Amino acid sequence: MAGENKSTENLTIGKKDYLVEITELNQTSLKFYTENPRVYSILNLAGTEPSQDEIEELLCAKEHVKELKDSIESNGGLIDPLIVRKGDFTVLEGNSRLAAYRILAQKDPLKWGRIKCKLLPADISDSAIFTLLGQYHIIGRKDWEPFEQAHYLYRRHKETKIP
Repeated sequence: MAGENKSTENLTIGKKDYLVEITELNQTSLKFYTENPRVYSILNLAGTEPSQDEIEELLCAKEHVKELKDSIESNGGLIDPLIVRKGDFTVLEGNSRLAAYRILAQKDPLKWGRIKCKLLPADISDSAIFTLLGQYHIIGRKDWEPFEQAHYLYRRHKETKIP
């Protein structure tokens, strides 16, 4: 299932190092993370686990996913790979990117059929997953202030002539 262009790297989560494979996978073989906070509180109201189709439909309708699709398309692919649990191929981090790829694949399944992924071990603990997701989404990166964004875009346009 893994692609031919593989490499590995260490990823530290909760003071433990994990060897991860960096590869390309067929995006149709990947599963959305049913506990993804973007969908869990909306789709889990009845107390039952949402289906993959329900998650995809909800994510694909979100405005940020449509914007992400446009960004991925104009870039020619992902900058940040999805983080996937090996074994069940659940996307732990990057569900919106997966949804954007699936939108793109509707127009061109050949071009958007494979997606860059970091494969975590199949036996990674729930605790490590919570630590990883908390780092990304709770602690996370600091967004640039509006004036910082504007200045960056101005410099980008002035220096590279990119609109």
